[in-house]
Amino acid sequence: MVSPVGAGGPLVVTVASGKGGTGKTTVAVSLAVVAPGPVAYADCDVEEPDGALFLYPTIEEERPFTQLLPRFDEALCDGCGLCHDVCAYKAILVAGKPLLFADRCHACGACAALCPRGAIREEPVVRGTVRSGRRMGLAFIEGRLAVGEASPTALVREVRRDVERDHRLVVVDAAPGTSCPVIAAAHRSHFLLLVTEPTPLGLHDLALAVEMGRALGLPMGVVINRSGEGDDGDVERFAASQEIPVLARIPFDRRIAAAYARGEVLTEALPEYRERVEGLWRGILSAAAR
Repeated sequence: MVSPVGAGGPLVVTVASGKGGTGKTTVAVSLAVVAPGPVAYADCDVEEPDGALFLYPTIEEERPFTQLLPRFDEALCDGCGLCHDVCAYKAILVAGKPLLFADRCHACGACAALCPRGAIREEPVVRGTVRSGRRMGLAFIEGRLAVGEASPTALVREVRRDVERDHRLVVVDAAPGTSCPVIAAAHRSHFLLLVTEPTPLGLHDLALAVEMGRALGLPMGVVINRSGEGDDGDVERFAASQEIPVLARIPFDRRIAAAYARGEVLTEALPEYRERVEGLWRGILSAAAR
């Protein structure tokens, strides 16, 4: 039974990490597989989606992700420069005639809406793909940013919109770090689960991730992966100082690394860890319901 937190909409748990390589996807796919109810897994690490390497979903739909980018009619343009002035991302340079730097454009539409000459029209441009399918009872969706595209944030938002439309329980696998696409993945979640490692770098970047979670106003919990490899006490003391619970510890175990290398889900390759992940779910649902 899913917690009543999601009664007015989907219950969204975002799994994030301050740095790469902490085991974030290992935790996210394990949560999805042992979820306490019908669940959707959303891979929002759109620059490097790898959840499918462990879940092996049957892809049922693949569609292009497009954004409307400005195109200039030079016959109508008088070079007034208003499009440059209103562009928050400085994606337009006007030197007699306007020039678009498409990799900087966020497709906000301000230039087309405000052009006094009506010299700007918007045309769809493919900037990635959205793939969806199933893995037994688990729904799967991922975004894949097109090669060469510089801004993943809009595609992350598209994946979030799609997955929340049709599902009641959602596990979001965010990109590592604390930049704009991670914020887009975590925004409007009910819980932020931070996966870290007991190393100085892990602790440093966990602190950044906690700061992000505070700014978003999200309840948080911590998973210590590769527990015992370093000093768990540093992470535990930091979490206690922030009043954030440590909800699970995954030990430094060579068998886990071997299962990961084979592309296997932790709880299926090593069933003794299933109870640990089920306990993690209980902690998440309890904290999110407060």
